Order: sequence, then C-alpha cells, then structure tokens
Amino acid sequence: MSDLFFDDLERRRAETDRHAENSGRVAEAFARFTSTAQGSIEFGDRVDFGLTFIEEPYMSYGGKIDLDDLDDILGNDPSSLTPPMPISSGYVTDWDRDDRGFYVGAWVGVRIWYPYEANVAPEVQFSMDHHYSFKAVAFKDVPIGDRDQ
Repeated sequence: MSDLFFDDLERRRAETDRHAENSGRVAEAFARFTSTAQGSIEFGDRVDFGLTFIEEPYMSYGGKIDLDDLDDILGNDPSSLTPPMPISSGYVTDWDRDDRGFYVGAWVGVRIWYPYEANVAPEVQFSMDHHYSFKAVAFKDVPIGDRDQ
C-alpha cells in the first residue's frame, strides 16, 4: 500500500515540475501601423499582445516603403539608384499592464524625417509601414489537471 502512495506522490511531483518548466517561455507579439506624413506620430490604437509578458518586453522596429511610389512622390525618373530614404525610428509611448503588473499591451509611435540633402518639403506625404515586435518571457497556458486529487 505504501508503494502505491509513494508512486502517486512521485507522479504528482513530476507532473508539477513538468508544468512549472513549461509555464513560461520566451514569446513574441507583433503589430503593424501605416503612416502618411513626416514628423512624430503616436498611433492611437493600443497594441494588444494577445499574451501576458511577465517582464518588460524588448521592442524592435522596422519600416517599409515602396521605392516606386517614393520615386513618383519625389518626381524622380525610375532608375537603378535608390531614392533618398526617409529616416524613421519607432518607440513605445506607454505600456498597458494588468492588475498584477504584467505587460499585456502597448501604445507606440514613430518619428519620420528626411535628411536635409534630400530636399523634401515637410508637407510631402508618402505611405510607410511600421513593424513592431515585442519579445520577453510570457505565461503559457498549460492545463495543470484536477487540483482536488
């Protein structure tokens, strides 16, 4: 009888250890916004991570612009030369945290400008996609089983 009891306790301990091991992993959330102007832009929509980061996530940013559209806007003849590119930098303006202090979303912004040598007027508008990535350890939904046993 005691061997059955010991085996049951050992099985539960192993299951609890397995769930603890798998309960938090590095995860990633993504967001994309589009802008049509130069300057500092704060996007009004909140980025919903769709998961819960247990630590402040690292954010990375990248921008995408259509070079043919940019040539048209700048009045350049299409060529093999890359037109002067806008410079952009993405950032987090605020974090959305739940009642436990964990990170569940963010508000983001971007700063876009042309270098002076491009001679592009501030009122020139162009469409640019902004890609944000958030990465950190997050909770993972793992069923723990019947806790009443």
